[in-house]
Amino acid sequence: MSTSFLYHALGLTGYHYLSTRFKKGKVFFTVAFSKRRIRCPDCGSHNVNLAGSRQRQFRTVPIGGKPVFVELKIHRVHCLNCGKVSQIRLGLADSHASNTYVFDRYALDLLRSMTILDVGGSSQFA
Repeated sequence: MSTSFLYHALGLTGYHYLSTRFKKGKVFFTVAFSKRRIRCPDCGSHNVNLAGSRQRQFRTVPIGGKPVFVELKIHRVHCLNCGKVSQIRLGLADSHASNTYVFDRYALDLLRSMTILDVGGSSQFA
């Protein structure tokens, strides 16, 4: 597995691959932010200190019919320039979403040829 696969297959940029695990027919990729991505979301400064984090899971496009999830630690930063404490921007999903942008596009593409009931009941969404 490589960071290149995450970019080309799942559309993840600015992340480093850490590990893969399989659980009950699901695939979980653990990734981490690139150091260059950790900056203040308000002023853009790289002059920040980490101020906590929490683990999150995001659903992304299936591989081989198996549901796939991306797991990562989302950091909060204290900016030494503007003084604010904020969560860094994700880039792969909205801050309160549980699906990646790529998964959202995938679901919309399925809706072009299927009904909402068909898409919601398919194995990729279970």
